[in-house]
Amino acid sequence: TQNYQLHCSIIDQEGNEKRIKLSQNHSEEIIPCISFIDNIITIGQENQKESIHFMKQWIEQPNDYSTYTVKYQNKEYQLLPEVLFSIIINEYKKIMKRYGLTLLDIHGTGGQKTQEKCWYSTDEYRRKAGVDLTINRMIMLREMEGEGVLMMHPPHFREGFSEEDRKEVQPRIDAMMRTLDDLIPAIEKYNVKIALENMPADTFEVLPSYLKEFPAEWIGVTFDSGHANMLSREGLKHIWSVKDRIEALHLHDNDTSGDQHQPPFYGNIDWADIVKLIKESSYRKTGRPLSFELSMRNTPFYVENLAEKQTEESLKAYLADAYTRCKKVVDMYEAL
Repeated sequence: TQNYQLHCSIIDQEGNEKRIKLSQNHSEEIIPCISFIDNIITIGQENQKESIHFMKQWIEQPNDYSTYTVKYQNKEYQLLPEVLFSIIINEYKKIMKRYGLTLLDIHGTGGQKTQEKCWYSTDEYRRKAGVDLTINRMIMLREMEGEGVLMMHPPHFREGFSEEDRKEVQPRIDAMMRTLDDLIPAIEKYNVKIALENMPADTFEVLPSYLKEFPAEWIGVTFDSGHANMLSREGLKHIWSVKDRIEALHLHDNDTSGDQHQPPFYGNIDWADIVKLIKESSYRKTGRPLSFELSMRNTPFYVENLAEKQTEESLKAYLADAYTRCKKVVDMYEAL
């Protein structure tokens, strides 16, 4: 809300407790100074840095699920996660308002099988922690007034899997079914639909089973064109079988050899076929814009030895080129 107040306790390293009140105005003072010492997030001063950096499992400290250590004005404090959640959401909303942005979708994380939280883990406590993490993203989407859905990665069978590989993955698929069951109350409460993504070189043996088990008002599909184009490219045929459940898009190109996230027309995807698919899919009914998931790395503008320190000139050139290529796809779509 516009005029919220949060009450919490700050406990310093000497154990002294102080009750404080965070209002919207107060948080505007605190936010530019907060620095999470465990590298979950860093928010710089306005005149120094204007970006927020999240790790995959934001607001999650592996060895502490009750409070979070923050550094404020050279002192360390413990804050409850609910307080940090509200502060971070408020900061995101301010940044988006400043630049005239609207949230479309959120790409959530259910964790990974090697992590403490994993929404398809066969360890029940880890699976339930993954459920909580997914709900966290639902709340984030709703609080930030997102127009779309929560995109998520499910376990799947990949092209070339051996029988042993399939036996290893099957229990995760079973766990995934239980997780989706557990998430139904949250889906209804927050009115946030989950869109399961077709994965790299996906055989599409599993994705339809999720859709068969759960109705369209709860579970949809995120169509990833690059994933569908990998290896045999059979995914570009299979995706037509679930076109009536497409709720979100990850559009990008590749040459089938890897998940390269290139702008359109760098690889060998037939974009005329892609826009035809989208036009005939349920995504058209949403009225939302085409969404691209791109990387600079596999383009001529990327200089390998500069890594993440690409020049401003090359960044601008890449963005201009990517925009032109994406606009061509949009124009093709709108012309149909």
